[in-house]
Amino acid sequence: MNRLKIFFILCLLLILCSCTSGMALRKGQDNINLSNKSLALFTVKVANQYKPGYQPNKLLVFIEGANSGAYKVIMESPPHISEKDSFNEYLLSFDLKPGISKFYKIWFIYADTFVVGRANIPFDLEADIKQNSIQYLGHIDTIIREKKNDNEKSAGPLLPLIDQATTGFSSATYDIVIEDKFDDDMKKFFSEYPGLQKVKIDKTVFPKGTGIENKSPAKE
Repeated sequence: MNRLKIFFILCLLLILCSCTSGMALRKGQDNINLSNKSLALFTVKVANQYKPGYQPNKLLVFIEGANSGAYKVIMESPPHISEKDSFNEYLLSFDLKPGISKFYKIWFIYADTFVVGRANIPFDLEADIKQNSIQYLGHIDTIIREKKNDNEKSAGPLLPLIDQATTGFSSATYDIVIEDKFDDDMKKFFSEYPGLQKVKIDKTVFPKGTGIENKSPAKE
């Protein structure tokens, strides 16, 4: 089991180190140049209600950008707002090419010295990114909770057994709500990235509930 855990951690480290890029905006950034790029903004809040002591403290967002057949994986850490044993909230910003970008899933990761657990939250959301623009895509609220029945999909994989059971991800499920929180979210973005106040931000919120499914196929 120790070897399996080490292998799992090494795989995560490989993803975190070699396949990720940081956020498009830097904290305190006062100038934003859109002459050769477009930006997408949205917020993500995650609450592990099943095992409150293990709130995800890192996340990875999987995106397939326009004119690109490969996943683009973006990591954001630490959270913008962190309430102990309650929730973490993230401000996300992406450099994207104009055209349709597909957002496939988020990995929510809890990692400390002794425990590394991962929750996989799948969804198929699309956004039409306009050239030389900044677009707000919405607020994604994710709750990791205890399953009500076996038809609900697990929030995370079974392995490594101890870590996934400790965080609750392997035996929990998830609920997702997509909301338009433009006014509230912009206040948060402005506080972190003052340059956003000097540019126009369009609102193109993800369709509510599009592509989100947390039920496993019914057993025969």
